[in-house]
Amino acid sequence: ATETGFAALGALDNLQLRIPGLFLAAALILGGLAVALLPSLTFDFNLLNLRSRQAESIATLLDLAHDPDRSPNAMDTLARSRAEAAALAARLRALPAVAKVVTLDDLIPSDQEQKLALIADAQLLLDLTLNPLITKPAPTDAETVVSIRATAAALRKATTDTGTSAISLAASLDRLASGTPAQRVAATEILTAGLPTLLGNVRNLLLAEPVTLETLPKDIARDFVAPSGEVRVRIYPKGDPTDNAELSRFVAAVKSVAPAAVGVPLALEESGRTITGAFTDAGVYSFLVIALILALALQNVRDVLLALIPLVLAGTLTLATCVAIGLKLNYANIIALPLLFGIGVAFDIYFVMAWRAGNRALLQSPLTRAVMFSAGATASGFGALWFSSHPGTSSMGALLMISLLWILFVVLFVLPPLLHLAHRR
Repeated sequence: ATETGFAALGALDNLQLRIPGLFLAAALILGGLAVALLPSLTFDFNLLNLRSRQAESIATLLDLAHDPDRSPNAMDTLARSRAEAAALAARLRALPAVAKVVTLDDLIPSDQEQKLALIADAQLLLDLTLNPLITKPAPTDAETVVSIRATAAALRKATTDTGTSAISLAASLDRLASGTPAQRVAATEILTAGLPTLLGNVRNLLLAEPVTLETLPKDIARDFVAPSGEVRVRIYPKGDPTDNAELSRFVAAVKSVAPAAVGVPLALEESGRTITGAFTDAGVYSFLVIALILALALQNVRDVLLALIPLVLAGTLTLATCVAIGLKLNYANIIALPLLFGIGVAFDIYFVMAWRAGNRALLQSPLTRAVMFSAGATASGFGALWFSSHPGTSSMGALLMISLLWILFVVLFVLPPLLHLAHRR
């Protein structure tokens, strides 16, 4: 029976056997360009970028994070005294990457005497308004109806445009005046529900007293002064909280003035370095184990190298493509890096073994067809990840798909010429 393969690729098979150097030169140029791009490969250590910004919780968090007073990326350092904290805060405020610095002294208002005098004047003027000696009784329902109709008439008189909000409000007031007393009571409760609280807050504001370290609430004072006497200095960043470059500049600037400073941005940055180092080690170990398995299976140093060279080339091209399209490594997709070697060597070893068995028409052979179907099955799983709404999972699917395409390219168009040239020599 005739073996099933890709007979139409016979011409390309012959071309690879006639001029293998041309294919290898093209691969060498691609590899050189890829290596040139690798230094620009970055790791996105910001956990917020792993979540969809369309989610209500993340959108709210980002809105709050853009407020310097609520930024989750603040850093802290300690000073031995209030005077040292004030001097350190002055140096930190001069940094371009710093939005503001808060110390214990910032919780105590300045120019209190002048401000308290102004508050006392306001209290004198507003006291009888906020705390009247005699209050009138509440209006009757009939008086309320008269007032509502008078307000509606005044609104209509104030505007001639029938499409304005004033005319619409006047119509609503007329309907309320024509309604039942219960409806008017309900409307009154809705409109005045927060008024007692608001008036109470104003009364409390007019009772302000001098603020000192001793009168600060104990919980607030404890946040800024340790039992040992050390004083906390809180530093807030400028800019976009999801911009890693800005966060890195902020961390570097703060550490240049306060080397002992700690905080979320520093923890994220150091975690990113730890993760990348760990997965780099995992990639190296997996590569060495694969090399050992190939050595045991092939028992030929040349064939082991021939299987590993396309693997390294495919990995380099994958990472370079990430740089070219702006796909950053992150805590999710970096998991895929050690998997790239396993996926790649699975196809490499088949082609090397087929070549050793004497098959020189690899592209038109059933092996290539089997490899293509196997790659298609793998791609369907990776493609499902790529379409995930979770940005981290989606980036993992994208990275795996890119690597699969480069592995196929290298196995089909670089490995056969490499095998031919190496065995011919």
